[in-house]
Amino acid sequence: MNIPALELKLAQLHYSLPFTVDSAALVEKLLSDLLTFKSLNDSLSQKLYASELQLSKDQQSLAPLRAENERVVRENNQLHVEIIEAKEARERCEIEWREKLRKVEAEMEDVR
Repeated sequence: MNIPALELKLAQLHYSLPFTVDSAALVEKLLSDLLTFKSLNDSLSQKLYASELQLSKDQQSLAPLRAENERVVRENNQLHVEIIEAKEARERCEIEWREKLRKVEAEMEDVR
């Protein structure tokens, strides 16, 4: 690349400092790297923006699911408590029936 063209490209990027002919090859290489990284940065910025949009959409779609999950967990906990209470009530009834059965058997033994 010739020096005037290199100076023009640098000026377009707001780099207007002078350089010598001896450093033109280095400046050209640095400009090439700068443009490569600028392009990469622009691409990554676009991907980041797209990812942030997708994340926002995903979070919005998760909100109803989280609310539903909370409701289901509450219901599950309540059902669990009811099962435990029913089991305890059944065990109490079973104990009462066994005691009554023992009493009846004892009375029958006394009658004999």
